[in-house]
Formats: sequence, C-alpha cells, structure tokens
Amino acid sequence: MHSIKSITIEDNEIKKSRFIAILYPVKTEDDVLNFLTDAKLKYPNATHYCYAYILGDKQDIQKSSDDGEPQKTAGVPMLEVLKKQNLTFVLAVVVRYFGGIKLGAGGLVRAYSSSVKDAIKRAIITESAIYQQCKVTVDYGSAGGLEFYLHSLTDDVEKIYGGDVITLRFVVLDKNTDKIAEMVKKLSNFQSHLVKEKEVIRYM
Repeated sequence: MHSIKSITIEDNEIKKSRFIAILYPVKTEDDVLNFLTDAKLKYPNATHYCYAYILGDKQDIQKSSDDGEPQKTAGVPMLEVLKKQNLTFVLAVVVRYFGGIKLGAGGLVRAYSSSVKDAIKRAIITESAIYQQCKVTVDYGSAGGLEFYLHSLTDDVEKIYGGDVITLRFVVLDKNTDKIAEMVKKLSNFQSHLVKEKEVIRYM
C-alpha cells in the first residue's frame, strides 16, 4: 500500500470549467470532515465539492460523494483512481467551478478521474512498512545501556517505572526485532526478553 506525504493541489480547466483537485493525507474520518470544511473555506461558492477517500491498512473504509453531479460521474471515478493506485489514508476532493458548458456523463467521469490522476502525479508517494510495538522489562542496571541502544534505532521509546524495574516500550521496524531481542538478552544477562505487543503499519 501507498499513501501521500503532504497536501497536493492540481488546478485544471476543462471546457471552461475549473477543476481543482486536492489530495489530503488523513488518518480518521474526523480528519476527512475537517479537510472537507477546509476545502470549502479555501474555495468558496464552487458549484460542486466532490470527494472520495480511503482509510485502513487494507483499504477497509472507502467512501465517495458526487455532491450534486449526476450519479456515479464524480465520486466513484475518483475513488476508483485511488484504489487502482493502491492508495490509502488519503482524501481526494475535486472542487468544480462550472464554466457554462455541460460535459455529459462520460465527460464528467473523465474530468474528475483525470483531475485526481494529475494530482497523484504531483504528490510525494509514501510506502508502507511493517513495524512492531514491543516492550522489555529490565532492572535499573540494564536500562541505561538498552535505552541508549534503542534510541539508535528509533525515537519512539517510552519509559514506565515500576518498583525495582523499568519497562521500555518502543516501536521499531519488524526486521530489527531479532537483533534487538539478542541485545536484550546480552544486556540483561539473559534475565529479560523482548515481547512483541502488536504490529503497526507506517508510511514513510
């Protein structure tokens, strides 16, 4: 799967209508609502604000809107473009200012889908990578060396104090977990071991 790094805008004129395609990186449906509001504020009084979005590491959530255009001539074609590009966690909005010439159903499908395609060409595409959220519980004598080692691999390290021990919770690339597990054993004199808590997908 892929996603996008930042907001991307593509502005086209098709038969006197202005089509402004905006791609937003989103994580939740609240983000979607906020960015839809943002688009309407930045481009006021447009004829249509059509959109499509996909969320989830497996494209679990897929929704679209024609916003007054004939059914399935805007939102659905936009959604199909996102799906074919294997994109997720992305919202595509196409703002249309009507220029007086009707495009017909086929013309609308081409206009909305090509607008999103052009925006994707401009976007910085990110790749998905598998991470693991892990934890290690060690005594205070082992904690310093292990924490220093973990910080060489990730900035995402949390310390949880509990009596005579410290639990370090961290997120690292899945491919690094085996060597971390060996280092945990070495630094703790085989008194501690790595626990994988959950898989995390990130886009880099």
